[in-house]
Amino acid sequence: MNFETMYFEKEGRIGYLTLNRPQLLNAMNYQGALDLNRAAEMIRDEPDVAACTYQGFRPCVLHGHRLETTHSRRDPSPLLRELGQGAQNPRTV
Repeated sequence: MNFETMYFEKEGRIGYLTLNRPQLLNAMNYQGALDLNRAAEMIRDEPDVAACTYQGFRPCVLHGHRLETTHSRRDPSPLLRELGQGAQNPRTV
């Protein structure tokens, strides 16, 4: 199954989720986060997948997060503070 920023393949009971933005070193953006969430839901609901790998199409797996595309060039400080609070108060999923 293809998403805008990644694709999913299955061989036997193993799933392979591959980031596909090599021109940006597979940096995550807003669309990537949406795609990752959709892929995770799809994999969760796939009874034939026992394990899944997360990889990046060459040259690297993941080279950061493009905050300017995620937050429309707004100040990322509120998000970073929220992420910091989440790290201090982890939830069980």
